[in-house]
Amino acid sequence: IHQHDGAANPQAKRAGRVVHHLTGELVAVLRSFVHHLRRDFRRVAAAPLALAVFIFGVSFGVLAIAAHLPGWSAVLMSALVFAGSAQFASLGVIASGGGVVAAIFAGALLNLRYVATGIASAPALPGRRWLRAVLGQLVIDESYAMAVGAGQEGNPEPRTLLITGALLYSVWVVGTLLGVLLGPVLGDPKRLGLDAAFPAGFLALLTVPAPGDPAAV
Repeated sequence: IHQHDGAANPQAKRAGRVVHHLTGELVAVLRSFVHHLRRDFRRVAAAPLALAVFIFGVSFGVLAIAAHLPGWSAVLMSALVFAGSAQFASLGVIASGGGVVAAIFAGALLNLRYVATGIASAPALPGRRWLRAVLGQLVIDESYAMAVGAGQEGNPEPRTLLITGALLYSVWVVGTLLGVLLGPVLGDPKRLGLDAAFPAGFLALLTVPAPGDPAAV
């Protein structure tokens, strides 16, 4: 038994050292990630936009339930489309008795502006064509405006574009999910002023620092 314990102890110590080393490496990576995330979050000043987009997502979820859409379809729409104005337009068509084709057409018309935005953002997106197509989902009005403010004229700053886009995508989907869950409780979103979230989001774009502004540091 003692021999068995003696053989097991070195193995246990070796495993403990490996676990300790891996844990230390993981903690170091997480600390570095949080440091860069905090630095970039402060630099792009995305907090006002994140709050506005989150409330806007809640409003969309509540309105979708009020229009008798299945909750899962509203969340799926936010995850796949990620365009507030187009989603609200499509929702308005459906709520007024229009068909799915008309709703898609209304949303597509509003999203035509993203053709120009996508062309302007393409050089800032890393990777091959398929990866740029996936990352293009993060390019919206707000993330593009932030990236232009952090970069140079005609040259959006890639890191700002992706981090801001990922942040806003997350709060948009989570906000929609929360709105779907709270929709039956909240009732009419206009009563709470949630319908004002969309213009508030664009007003928040005024907080984007201009290139060269000391506030951008």
